[in-house]
Amino acid sequence: MVMNGLVKFKKPAYDLVWNRDYSLKPGTLSLNTLQGRIKVPFETKGMEQYFGGSWKFGTAKLVNKRKKYFLHIPATKEMVETSLLDIKQIVGIDMGLNFVAVSYDSNGETLFFPRRHIKDN
Repeated sequence: MVMNGLVKFKKPAYDLVWNRDYSLKPGTLSLNTLQGRIKVPFETKGMEQYFGGSWKFGTAKLVNKRKKYFLHIPATKEMVETSLLDIKQIVGIDMGLNFVAVSYDSNGETLFFPRRHIKDN
């Protein structure tokens, strides 16, 4: 948003490039700051699979929300290509504003996941 010729950011965020601005080891985030590199402990519960070497981390985004900091890290993994003969069902998922997700499958079933209970917490 631009006001009076000045740029005003609604939600400031910081993009961090993997192995330049940040790196991860189980339980430790190494982060580049203006005062030098710092190491920050973090909870790895549920993330163990990402440290086996088969996943690659991308450019992360550090955001401040409700007086807490969150690091959003994209991860990619090479997968073996499957044969169309192996596919039994297809599911599409749409992420949205009014619903966290809406899914539709090849059997014609639709599921809505409202976000109201998440927003209220």
